[in-house]
Amino acid sequence: MRLAMLRTFGLLLVLFSAACSSLPDNATDVPTGEATTPAQVGVPEATTPPAPIEPTSTPIDNPAPIAPIATSIPPPAPIQSSPTSPAEPTSAAPLESSATATALVASPTATMPPPGSSLRIEQWGYSQAEAYAEVSWGFLISNQDRTNAMFDTAYVLTFLNETGETVKVDEGYIDVLLPGVEIGVGGSTFLAEGAIARSMRVDVRPGRLEPLSITPTIAVDDVAYFERSQFPIATGAISADFDLPLLDLRVYAVGFGRDGEIIGGGNTYLPFVSPDDPVGVEVSISSVGQPSRIELYPVITASTIHADTLAREGDESSAVAVVDQGWSVVAGSGEIGWGFILHNESDDLAVEPVLYQVTAWSADGTVLATNASYLAVLLPDEELGVGGSFFAPEGEKPARVDVQALGRSVAPIEVEAGVLATSEVRYVPDSFTPRVAGQVTNNLDLDLDSVAVFAIAYDANDAIIGGGLAYVDSVPAQGAAPVEVALAVGSEPKRVVLFATVSSASQLP
Repeated sequence: MRLAMLRTFGLLLVLFSAACSSLPDNATDVPTGEATTPAQVGVPEATTPPAPIEPTSTPIDNPAPIAPIATSIPPPAPIQSSPTSPAEPTSAAPLESSATATALVASPTATMPPPGSSLRIEQWGYSQAEAYAEVSWGFLISNQDRTNAMFDTAYVLTFLNETGETVKVDEGYIDVLLPGVEIGVGGSTFLAEGAIARSMRVDVRPGRLEPLSITPTIAVDDVAYFERSQFPIATGAISADFDLPLLDLRVYAVGFGRDGEIIGGGNTYLPFVSPDDPVGVEVSISSVGQPSRIELYPVITASTIHADTLAREGDESSAVAVVDQGWSVVAGSGEIGWGFILHNESDDLAVEPVLYQVTAWSADGTVLATNASYLAVLLPDEELGVGGSFFAPEGEKPARVDVQALGRSVAPIEVEAGVLATSEVRYVPDSFTPRVAGQVTNNLDLDLDSVAVFAIAYDANDAIIGGGLAYVDSVPAQGAAPVEVALAVGSEPKRVVLFATVSSASQLP
């Protein structure tokens, strides 16, 4: 059961993290004190969809001006391949294309969609700063079938230079397009050094139409854009109207210029959305100039449907509780340190993995920062501490930081809590990077690699005020290894604790 779960979990695109309970000697008191601690823009025209579904969007005040250099204008209709064209493989459907019918357009050859295809490309565009090789792009696509979902849609992006030569081809898949829905797809593509894209072409190969087994309603609220130096982000609050948590969502962001042209995009993975419990999402999105409007499109994936099927067929459900949590802001830097304690309420079943999401919110409900990751395993009746930090956009202060956790599956296991212990824990003050030092002991009869170690800090009222994470390269069987964890806290802690855990459940016997 555990092996099957790990194969499924391979779909996750998140960072490793974990935590393990401490022994009685894993905490120590510390004295109370002060803490120290020129542009290329593709601007195609958009067609009006027959029945678009309005995505949530937000206007952006006073966007930076955009100076378009070249444009890519859609033709009245795509080209029909001639009878003398090479035959398409029988295993692949032909492509619906948004390319222009001019001599500048290179391969792949544009073809009409097969009879009965329900896909339509509504709009597309991109931007590229000529000093950089990154092209940020986006396109809108709709499924005109109002009964069936379209599964496994392939898309091909072709970028051409001023002579019509292909400088880059990028490919991807859209797992699921819901019936009667228009979504945006966004991302970035890197060209060879010195290459400039003067036009962009989007080709789509329809997949298969099938009825959908689940029909969740997913909403987006409070979309915001933060310039954040070289790494702009779009954020929003995602909520779901459904009877079970939705797992493994993909969230696309598409940025629009002053005249409604698409100038960039991005995407990220969202581990889960619990019913009636909004969670924050953060998408990196680059473009030339600041977008006038950002739209976020959360979409289910094939993994979402598979996870829902497993949840409805399973006999056991995980009982993971967040028993304590807290945070504080580091003076000067604005770094937000956070920590929380998880408890597996089952006496005989391990949970693996445990997904968690941390969201910092402003007073008006805007998402300022997020962290999504997982614990490899939560042993029976185990309490685990998890700590870390993130940064809010400059000038923004959080009003609250909350934590959501979800166990994906349960299984019996012979290993008991406490196989990794911490001791000799002490706080190491530093005006720039305070730390928690200690020792990790491995009570198993096998060597462990890449052991994750979390630090949790408490104030004089025993409230959590921050945390951190580090990795120990190796801890020998029945041996120990030293560790230091950088700590993000807003004031000097009264007490600090270390938690250690394996970074993969496959390391356990």
